[in-house]
Amino acid sequence: LDPGLKWSDVVSIETKVGKNLTNSSYESYKSMEKGAYDWNNGRYVSFDSGGWYSAHPKVIKYYLDPRNFLNDDGILQFLDHRFTTGSNTSSMLDKVVKGTFLEGDFPEKKYSTYKDAIFDICKGIGINPNVIASMIIQEQGTSGKSSLISGTYSGYEGYYNYLNIGAYRTATMSAVQRGLWYAKQQGWNTRVKSINGGATYYFNNYVNKNQNTLYLKKFNVANGASNLGSHQYMGAVQGAADEALILKKAFAGIFDTSKTFVIPVYSGMPSGTCTLPKTTGNNNNYLKSLSVTNGDTKYKLNTTFDRYTKNYTITVPSSVKKVTVNAAKSGSGATVSGSGSVTLSSGTNTLKIKVRSTSGLTRTYKITVKRN
Repeated sequence: LDPGLKWSDVVSIETKVGKNLTNSSYESYKSMEKGAYDWNNGRYVSFDSGGWYSAHPKVIKYYLDPRNFLNDDGILQFLDHRFTTGSNTSSMLDKVVKGTFLEGDFPEKKYSTYKDAIFDICKGIGINPNVIASMIIQEQGTSGKSSLISGTYSGYEGYYNYLNIGAYRTATMSAVQRGLWYAKQQGWNTRVKSINGGATYYFNNYVNKNQNTLYLKKFNVANGASNLGSHQYMGAVQGAADEALILKKAFAGIFDTSKTFVIPVYSGMPSGTCTLPKTTGNNNNYLKSLSVTNGDTKYKLNTTFDRYTKNYTITVPSSVKKVTVNAAKSGSGATVSGSGSVTLSSGTNTLKIKVRSTSGLTRTYKITVKRN
């Protein structure tokens, strides 16, 4: 698939704070960009219920890079989601639901098992039942204990939302409440209605709108630059990769059969594949304060110091041949280089202060010193 997009443009949109989320326990996977971290209380900003935080740009680029998933574990991110006879069988669905709550009996009379219900509903819609089953497992967990499908949540008794359609946190509702409110608006007062309604919604709004793979429903890159970052099924940055692993169970041993995969190729991609951050340390490579002095004289920066602003300028008299750079780090484990006493050359000098986080990421602040 040639989406006609530059890699840099896609990255620019997708790495905006809050656009892609992680619930990883690794601090190095969490962003500390402006708006992602509250420096006043020392906490990451939560963007959704259940501990979901803005993902670090390196994590986002890793999951965006299709080359990372051209293997048995990841290739199913790019499989077409339309129902095709022969490629969508009941025996394949058995493998997807095995070991999950979807392997059990269906709680309503029309079907004996969840598998029977999902297969019949999806075949009628024209959508791959293995995909819908993997999406349900991804959204509700293997045990299926989520309040969104319990039917007993206070105020929304008897309503179900198996695919978490519309389930996101608002100023007045939790993600669960919003999801069940949506289910009530749709009349999903049975499990059959919820699965059918959710699968139909996904088919009409994603599969039939150029978002017909796990990757494309997560990253909307097949509908032009103006739609980048919008109409994306989930916030979880690793969502498509996780669902591909679930879906893989259905296709075990049959990769030798003919299949069509839709894999986007961007222009201007880096020569090597994007990698994940280290799993140790945090990404606090910011300064808490920065100033330049000469004895009792403190030189004014061209703009007020801000930890997110990297470049500054000061002007000193031509007679000043040495200054002191005072740089205080924000993170206790970070290391700072380039501070202290600096001898100036004639003309313009560029001073570089590097802050290395405990996760190994370096941020460079620059001060241009003009000798007047």
